[in-house]
Amino acid sequence: MSKYQNKIKKLNNEGKDLKIRGLKLKAVVTEKQFVQISKTCGCAFLVANIYKDWKDRYYYNYKYSLSMGEFKYYLTNIIKNSDEYSFLKEVDKFALESAIEAMDNAYNRFFKKESGYPKFKNSKTDGSPMTYTVK
Repeated sequence: MSKYQNKIKKLNNEGKDLKIRGLKLKAVVTEKQFVQISKTCGCAFLVANIYKDWKDRYYYNYKYSLSMGEFKYYLTNIIKNSDEYSFLKEVDKFALESAIEAMDNAYNRFFKKESGYPKFKNSKTDGSPMTYTVK
């Protein structure tokens, strides 16, 4: 049993609850891996912001909410094939879809009155808790 499991057990016996908030990780990566991680994070921020922008515009102009599935279709068939966003083909599609799903989840929580209105994402305020060391 680890020291954390012992502490959790001890606190539970006292009627208290221990909540683990998060982890700080350190990854040792090569220069090539660091570049790919940076591209992936940047593209995920971009796709989440495009989804938010399109969803807001659709609702403002047509009083219609753009669904996550419709946007994923637009992303794979229209946006990625445009000259302006052709660089999105270089990163993992699951990272981009995960960013869309996270933004859609933010909208769902907003409409359930569990959180505030979703904001645009950027690397300065929404950075990764992971620290990278390049070999």
